[in-house]
Amino acid sequence: MDAAKINWQDQSNSLFYNTRLSNKEIKDIEEAANHLQRHFELDSCILLPSSGSSGKKKLYAIKKNAILSSAKASLQFHSLQNVERSLCVLPHHHIGAIAIYARAYLAKQEVLKLEKWNVRDFMELARKAQATSLVPTQVYDLLAAKETCPKNLKHILVGGAHLNIKLYQEACQLGWPLYPSYGATEASSQIASAHKIYEKDYHLQLLPHIRAKCDEKQRLWIQSPSLFHSYYDLEEKQPHRIHLDSYGFFQMEDHAIIEGDHLIPLGRSDDYIKIKGEALSLMLIEKEIAKHLDGTDWAVLARPHPRDGNELILATESAIAKDLLQDYQQACFPLHRIQHVYQVKKLARNDMQKVSRLKTLADISANNYIDHWES
Repeated sequence: MDAAKINWQDQSNSLFYNTRLSNKEIKDIEEAANHLQRHFELDSCILLPSSGSSGKKKLYAIKKNAILSSAKASLQFHSLQNVERSLCVLPHHHIGAIAIYARAYLAKQEVLKLEKWNVRDFMELARKAQATSLVPTQVYDLLAAKETCPKNLKHILVGGAHLNIKLYQEACQLGWPLYPSYGATEASSQIASAHKIYEKDYHLQLLPHIRAKCDEKQRLWIQSPSLFHSYYDLEEKQPHRIHLDSYGFFQMEDHAIIEGDHLIPLGRSDDYIKIKGEALSLMLIEKEIAKHLDGTDWAVLARPHPRDGNELILATESAIAKDLLQDYQQACFPLHRIQHVYQVKKLARNDMQKVSRLKTLADISANNYIDHWES
């Protein structure tokens, strides 16, 4: 499956998935794709599985024109029309990679491709490109290797997961032109992105093709020509057409705050929990902890508590995290305190290196951890 071979003008459908999945998972996806295409008589679609980080497995059908409308808005928003060569290091079954090739098609760009991520090969190709897209884990790898940005590389979109502020600041100091981004498969990639580089912090601005609103529970709704067409629920084994409200807005699986044309993500619905009746965002708690903990080798999880509804725990690959956490514990609100710290061998991640909270929590529940401390 090669995104470079997508024919953006014909009516063919193209299916992409992770070829490293089990034979059963691949069979399920292929059967879902066949069912979805027959049920809705699909044409001119890209079919992509969801990342699975929320635990809900779906196969999305997205019209090529929807992806191109997102790509056009991204080119304009980021002033990428004059880029001659982009670099793709993302897996081709992810909407972020598809978006790179859609922008390249519209702007007549050449796309360089890195099949397997490693810093040395990336740096060699990066010296030949003007733009690329990365996930936070890859940014961390570059900084750990003490690499500075090649002068020709002018624009790096960072998505797939939240980019913590310390990592962003360190990258900016080394000259890496990072533009953190928030997006979703359901919206053909970008929804909001940083528009300028500020070394101390970043703010996400809605792209021009997106209209957004939040309801009383801070659930995000968007209206856009880039929304998906339909999906197949791999657990229910049922096809579904996109459901819009009377104004044409689709309810995302995310919570957010909207201030003017700026968006502040609060995390997926599964990241939005209650402790003692108070709603909390695990993403915002991680942003606070990131002021004290470096790296990307830890995550905040919530697990059921008989009295409080939920309790917060920290899963980390580093034994020293429990000591570095103390400053946060002393400064945070009582409801935001971490109750337990678990050292694990490896955090469970999806193929975009985003931590799967559900799978990591399942590992801990099955006693698959190295050490445990009660805070």
